[in-house]
Amino acid sequence: MHILAVLAHPSKTSTSGSLFYQAVAHLQQLPGVTVDVLDLYDHADRIPFYRLPAAGQPIESAFADAPFFAENKARFMAADRLLLVYPVWWYAVPAIMKAWLDLVTNYAFASKGPNRARARHKIKKALIINTASMTWWYRLFFTRNSATEMVKQACRFMDIKQIKVHEINGVRGSGQKKCANLGRVLSRCAWLAT
Repeated sequence: MHILAVLAHPSKTSTSGSLFYQAVAHLQQLPGVTVDVLDLYDHADRIPFYRLPAAGQPIESAFADAPFFAENKARFMAADRLLLVYPVWWYAVPAIMKAWLDLVTNYAFASKGPNRARARHKIKKALIINTASMTWWYRLFFTRNSATEMVKQACRFMDIKQIKVHEINGVRGSGQKKCANLGRVLSRCAWLAT
């Protein structure tokens, strides 16, 4: 089982960063599991924004000058499972995660119509963990969990069949905040590895 674990937070000691690295450590201890760690902010100056290729050209031609595109494609296509960890900033995913998802959708699927896709990858499960400073009720009733929905829909569009989400609300400030529900996060990581 090969898991691609992706973090989108500039601080490794933030709540998101701390949870991510604890989840990765937990996954690495499970038998038969390998984890490829992709901290997007370690590659911030290398991740290109979405580009359109010239008419009639393959998508790869638009990213010929961006080595991260090919490296990321190889990593993504080698994965069996996907772990995504990010904070919710201003009701949305960090721009770096959105740029990464845009890259992934360039090669992860073959179109089956305007709203459906057939997977070219072998990822069967995705676990999405996100943190937010707002309370759960504000997030649910006022923002409609727009960041979570965007990432879930991107995964569904890429034909990832099983998706679980773990939202941690009420996170304030940075630093290594101990999450009372770390055990639930780790149990969901165990689900990811099955």
